[in-house]
Amino acid sequence: MGRSNRVRKNKGKGKTSPLGGVRNLDIGQHSALRESKILPVVKNISSIDVNERVQAVTAVANLVEDPTCRKLLLKERIVAALMEQTLNDSSPEVIVRGWGALRNLAVEEGYDVCLHMYRKDILTPIAAAISKLQESIRSLINDSASVDNFTKKLVWGYAENVVGLVASISGEATEEVVEAVNKLNIFPFLMGLLSPECKAPRAVQNIAAQCLNVITEEQDELIKTIIESEDVFVPLILQLRDVATLSPTDPLLRTVAICGVVHNISDFLSVSGNTTNPFSDSINLTKLTAGIQAASKITLPTNGSALANGEPITEDERIEALKEGLETLTSIIASLQDDINGEIPDEEPIPDADFMDEDSEEEVENRGDEEEDEVDEESEYGDVSMVEEAMLEDMAMVTAVDRGGSEEANDASSESPTAHLIEVVIPLLLPLCAPQDHSSNSLAIQIRAVNCLNNISWTSSTTLPKSSSLFQSFQKQALTIWTSIVVPILRSNTANIELAEAVTGLSWAIAKALGGKLPISQPTNEGGVGEHKTFMSLYNAATTDDLRTRCVGVLGCLGLAPGRIDVNKEIGVFLVSCLSALPPTGNTATDPAIEALNAIFDLYADSEFDYDEPVFVKHNFLEHLKSILPKVQSMTKKIDKRKFPEKRTRADEVTQNLRRFIEYKKKERS
Repeated sequence: MGRSNRVRKNKGKGKTSPLGGVRNLDIGQHSALRESKILPVVKNISSIDVNERVQAVTAVANLVEDPTCRKLLLKERIVAALMEQTLNDSSPEVIVRGWGALRNLAVEEGYDVCLHMYRKDILTPIAAAISKLQESIRSLINDSASVDNFTKKLVWGYAENVVGLVASISGEATEEVVEAVNKLNIFPFLMGLLSPECKAPRAVQNIAAQCLNVITEEQDELIKTIIESEDVFVPLILQLRDVATLSPTDPLLRTVAICGVVHNISDFLSVSGNTTNPFSDSINLTKLTAGIQAASKITLPTNGSALANGEPITEDERIEALKEGLETLTSIIASLQDDINGEIPDEEPIPDADFMDEDSEEEVENRGDEEEDEVDEESEYGDVSMVEEAMLEDMAMVTAVDRGGSEEANDASSESPTAHLIEVVIPLLLPLCAPQDHSSNSLAIQIRAVNCLNNISWTSSTTLPKSSSLFQSFQKQALTIWTSIVVPILRSNTANIELAEAVTGLSWAIAKALGGKLPISQPTNEGGVGEHKTFMSLYNAATTDDLRTRCVGVLGCLGLAPGRIDVNKEIGVFLVSCLSALPPTGNTATDPAIEALNAIFDLYADSEFDYDEPVFVKHNFLEHLKSILPKVQSMTKKIDKRKFPEKRTRADEVTQNLRRFIEYKKKERS
């Protein structure tokens, strides 16, 4: 299924080299830049003149924002220079700016540099810095009047840079790194920064909340500690979560980040759908939606000094709140769907039609070479003496069109929070799916918004009763999503793999919900591309099996619509071609092949479909499927059931169903 997961963390997704492409940088092409800007600042980091050191470290913090300068600095071992020469400098200003330069490097370069810092033991100076900060902040709280403004600014800048670096390292590196960070006992320090008594500046509170969001994700031991200290930390977390986000001075980013912390705790407690537990995602959802709504609509003040009460939100904070809020929302929806699915009882079993008889499982796993060699056509495809009624029951099991459970079992999903997602969240997301410009921030927001729509669509299409008014409301929304979001993105011919995967998963969900009855433009129309052909092209251009599988899933749904025989023919031929390209004659992978077979089972389950005779019969699909069966059997046998049990089970099922399907179609028109 094309559901999206949280996209914030990139754990383990970095390059093999800890310094990425630095070793491949052609220094000769940038020798003038290196001589004029890079070498002087690296040299002056160790100058005896404190002013030169301050200027050098400040220059590094700015230069790392330029990709070429950043690579050149990394080539000059800037990470080691900053760690060894600035973090224990005699000048507090050099120390603060040194941490700022490291933080900027981590933000700009991501996984590679974060892991490199961790391996160079950055956590040791971080622990020392936190200890110093606790003393300094305690002095500020106890005797603020005696501390000058420059010192206050340095202390808070120190805190912001250290916590920001911790957040980047924890968010970009591996689980091992996050666990090591949590061993520093940083959680009480972060909560202290967020307490009202601390009176930390807005920027410090924002980064502290963001850091909490990162270090609590999937960290069971830390969450246990939070819950066990319910009288200490829990009230403050919930209080911070429930703060309003309506005006430009409200702590928008902090609130959105804390919603992420609450969601992490909800995931640990498995209370997503519980409307009474204070950590429940059902409650958290409305708070987070309000934050995203504020971030998407809030009007920034033209003159911050004109606001008497509190610091105004900045554009950077608004963008960051949107991105972080959408990431958390995507994860909440996935958790809610899991909870809903867990509450749906198993469907009543279909009466035994000898479809899976006592010997069938063993038959699937241990079918002998004599059957693979097609010695006997009848033994290859199953029991040819099956009666027509039993075969029809078999096909009901093969196609399994409605997998959503009974209406009674799903009544609860017609209420909040699914209703909130359909009626409130979808309209909120639609404008965010259409980028306002071509900036990286606009694209990042668009991808996250599409991922949210994707998860809402899968939740709605798989958990709601098809006869419910809420599902019918979603179907109307799905049509709007297709015409206003999916089609424009497809026509833009995006080269961004994240956006392509997100919009394909979304298309699959809404095509499934509408039974494929989505408008498909013709190339003769203005701007028309034939959306099904776009997904075929995307399949051929894809570099991942996940994207290929999503493309096949969309096509299988689009081909179901009646009255489009030509579209069905093009889709059917494409699916059969994909299966014909299974090894050894081609390179079709297992997951797309399984999805293609399931699509064929659904598409051609009934001879009464208007396209069955002119497509399946006239184009001799049955003979093609017979020739494909040995390849499917071979594909299945090569899957190690101990290493990949779920994939092997799916492959076993689809192989068995292919045999039954072939026999069914042989007799269907006889």
